[in-house]
Amino acid sequence: MATKRSVGTLGDKDLRGKKVFLHADLNVLLDDSQNITDDNGIRASMPSINFLMGKGAKVILANHLVSTRFSICACGVLPRDLCCFS
Repeated sequence: MATKRSVGTLGDKDLRGKKVFLHADLNVLLDDSQNITDDNGIRASMPSINFLMGKGAKVILANHLVSTRFSICACGVLPRDLCCFS
């Protein structure tokens, strides 16, 4: 059975070419006009995502939607500084 580890304890040889399943808060809070008012969850997730990708991992992101006040926002709608996939 695989040992659960934190991102910070993983090195290049642990990650290069590996698939990493990451559960992250990718929800954004929207106002009544569907404008993003809070993207803190995505901003907080980016260091981990960038770290893993920088070490050569293929990152598989998972998220859950907790409220109808939130939306999972497509990367094309996010500010460029949040989009590591462009």
